[in-house]
Amino acid sequence: MQLRYMGFEQVQNIREYTFHRVATGEETIIFVISTEVALFLKHHVGLQDGPVMCLRKLTAELEAQAVEPVEVPALRQALTDQDMLGYIAARGLFASKKQGPKSRSKTLPAAPPPLRRAPWPQA
Repeated sequence: MQLRYMGFEQVQNIREYTFHRVATGEETIIFVISTEVALFLKHHVGLQDGPVMCLRKLTAELEAQAVEPVEVPALRQALTDQDMLGYIAARGLFASKKQGPKSRSKTLPAAPPPLRRAPWPQA
Protein backbone atom coordinates (compact mmCIF):
# COMPACT_ATOMS: atom_id res chain seq x y z
CA MET A 1 0.00 0.00 0.00
CA GLN A 2 1.21 3.50 -0.82
CA LEU A 3 -0.06 6.93 0.10
CA ARG A 4 0.49 9.52 -2.61
CA TYR A 5 0.20 13.25 -2.09
CA MET A 6 -1.80 14.65 -4.99
CA GLY A 7 -1.77 18.35 -4.11
CA PHE A 8 -3.96 20.89 -2.38
CA GLU A 9 -6.73 23.36 -3.07
CA GLN A 10 -7.41 26.48 -1.07
CA VAL A 11 -10.76 28.21 -0.83
CA GLN A 12 -10.62 31.36 1.27
CA ASN A 13 -9.05 30.34 4.63
CA ILE A 14 -9.39 26.54 4.22
CA ARG A 15 -6.70 24.41 2.63
CA GLU A 16 -7.54 20.85 1.56
CA TYR A 17 -4.78 18.29 0.97
CA THR A 18 -5.59 15.26 -1.21
CA PHE A 19 -3.98 11.83 -0.86
CA HIS A 20 -4.56 8.62 -2.80
CA ARG A 21 -4.18 5.24 -1.13
CA VAL A 22 -2.97 2.86 -3.83
CA ALA A 23 -2.67 -0.90 -3.27
CA THR A 24 -2.14 -3.66 -5.80
CA GLY A 25 -5.40 -5.28 -6.78
CA GLU A 26 -7.50 -2.79 -4.79
CA GLU A 27 -9.48 0.28 -5.73
CA THR A 28 -7.77 3.63 -5.12
CA ILE A 29 -9.16 5.41 -2.07
CA ILE A 30 -9.08 9.22 -1.93
CA PHE A 31 -8.52 10.98 1.40
CA VAL A 32 -8.95 14.72 1.88
CA ILE A 33 -7.59 16.45 4.97
CA SER A 34 -8.55 20.07 5.50
CA THR A 35 -7.26 22.72 7.84
CA GLU A 36 -7.59 26.41 8.48
CA VAL A 37 -4.62 28.47 7.32
CA ALA A 38 -4.92 30.44 10.58
CA LEU A 39 -3.66 27.35 12.48
CA PHE A 40 -0.34 27.58 10.63
CA LEU A 41 0.02 31.20 11.71
CA LYS A 42 -1.07 30.48 15.28
CA HIS A 43 1.55 27.74 15.73
CA HIS A 44 4.28 29.39 13.59
CA VAL A 45 4.37 26.44 11.19
CA GLY A 46 5.14 26.91 7.51
CA LEU A 47 2.49 26.08 4.91
CA GLN A 48 5.02 23.77 3.27
CA ASP A 49 4.76 21.51 6.36
CA GLY A 50 1.05 20.91 5.72
CA PRO A 51 1.44 17.81 3.50
CA VAL A 52 3.85 16.21 5.97
CA MET A 53 1.49 16.79 8.91
CA CYS A 54 -1.46 15.39 6.96
CA LEU A 55 0.53 12.36 5.84
CA ARG A 56 1.63 11.75 9.42
CA LYS A 57 -1.99 11.89 10.65
CA LEU A 58 -3.26 9.67 7.85
CA THR A 59 -0.47 7.10 8.30
CA ALA A 60 -1.11 6.89 12.05
CA GLU A 61 -4.81 6.30 11.49
CA LEU A 62 -4.21 3.65 8.83
CA GLU A 63 -1.68 1.86 11.07
CA ALA A 64 -4.15 1.92 13.98
CA GLN A 65 -6.79 0.49 11.66
CA ALA A 66 -4.39 -2.32 10.65
CA VAL A 67 -3.94 -3.28 14.32
CA GLU A 68 -7.65 -3.09 15.15
CA PRO A 69 -9.56 -3.38 11.88
CA VAL A 70 -12.78 -1.48 12.21
CA GLU A 71 -13.44 0.29 8.95
CA VAL A 72 -11.60 2.52 6.54
CA PRO A 73 -10.73 5.85 8.22
CA ALA A 74 -12.94 8.77 7.31
CA LEU A 75 -12.31 9.92 3.78
CA ARG A 76 -12.58 13.55 4.89
CA GLN A 77 -10.71 14.64 7.99
CA ALA A 78 -9.44 17.83 9.58
CA LEU A 79 -6.00 18.79 10.82
CA THR A 80 -6.49 20.12 14.35
CA ASP A 81 -4.60 22.07 17.01
CA GLN A 82 -3.58 18.75 18.59
CA ASP A 83 -2.16 17.48 15.30
CA MET A 84 -0.10 20.65 14.91
CA LEU A 85 1.18 20.51 18.48
CA GLY A 86 2.17 16.87 18.02
CA TYR A 87 4.04 17.74 14.83
CA ILE A 88 5.84 20.64 16.52
CA ALA A 89 6.86 18.43 19.45
CA ALA A 90 8.15 15.69 17.13
CA ARG A 91 10.03 18.24 15.03
CA GLY A 92 11.61 19.67 18.20
CA LEU A 93 12.76 16.23 19.33
CA PHE A 94 14.26 15.55 15.92
CA ALA A 95 16.11 18.88 15.92
CA SER A 96 17.54 18.32 19.41
CA LYS A 97 18.76 14.81 18.46
CA LYS A 98 20.29 16.19 15.27
CA GLN A 99 22.21 18.91 17.10
CA GLY A 100 23.46 16.63 19.85
CA PRO A 101 25.21 17.99 22.94
CA LYS A 102 26.80 20.94 21.11
CA SER A 103 26.61 24.37 22.65
CA ARG A 104 23.90 26.61 21.25
CA SER A 105 26.03 29.73 21.59
CA LYS A 106 25.90 31.97 18.53
CA THR A 107 29.31 33.63 18.98
CA LEU A 108 31.45 33.87 15.89
CA PRO A 109 34.99 32.45 15.83
CA ALA A 110 37.83 34.92 16.37
CA ALA A 111 39.21 36.59 13.25
CA PRO A 112 42.66 35.39 12.13
CA PRO A 113 45.56 37.74 12.91
CA PRO A 114 46.49 40.20 10.13
CA LEU A 115 49.35 39.25 7.80
CA ARG A 116 52.61 41.07 8.60
CA ARG A 117 54.09 40.67 5.16
CA ALA A 118 52.72 40.17 1.71
CA PRO A 119 51.88 36.51 0.99
CA TRP A 120 53.69 36.70 -2.40
CA PRO A 121 57.42 37.05 -3.03
CA GLN A 122 58.66 40.59 -3.51
CA ALA A 123 61.13 41.42 -6.28
